[in-house]
Amino acid sequence: MITATESLADQAYRRVRRMICTAELEPGAVISESELCEQLGVGRTPVREAVRALAAEHLIDVYPRRGMFVAGVDPRDLRSISEVREQLEPFAARLAATRRDEDDLAEIDDLHLVSRAHEGHPSAPSRTRASRDPPGDQRRRCRARGHGDEQAHRGIRSGDAPRPVAAERRRHEKGKGKEDG
Repeated sequence: MITATESLADQAYRRVRRMICTAELEPGAVISESELCEQLGVGRTPVREAVRALAAEHLIDVYPRRGMFVAGVDPRDLRSISEVREQLEPFAARLAATRRDEDDLAEIDDLHLVSRAHEGHPSAPSRTRASRDPPGDQRRRCRARGHGDEQAHRGIRSGDAPRPVAAERRRHEKGKGKEDG
């Protein structure tokens, strides 16, 4: 959300960061200042400030006389992230099951349907294929490993906290087998 006090550089930073984190700008992709300016509807100075800040966070690699690129992903970082997710996701599932309201349920149901549509599930209504979310947002929000889990969805929907927690733990256990094998 853009506030009246948020500078153009802050807006550009936030939007480019989101593009990187959602893989709309994929690792290794060339960063073009002029394209970002056009895409974001801001001038060069805010984009340069945003890029400088993102480079300081190691999200963008800057190579003098060669260009700027979205930083690559280190497999060691992925393992660390997986370890953190293994702890956080069951906790988040438990909170979602116990604190949900009607608006949350509507959003969860919508995400679940969009996820099924992206997975090519035959029961997904065609209306979800033209969701209001931008394509990069849909991919990020609807990966089969996350919102597509039927048991977690049913548990959160029913308010049965142990059910989505167990589903998330099983998913992480399956993932460990793939990493080790």
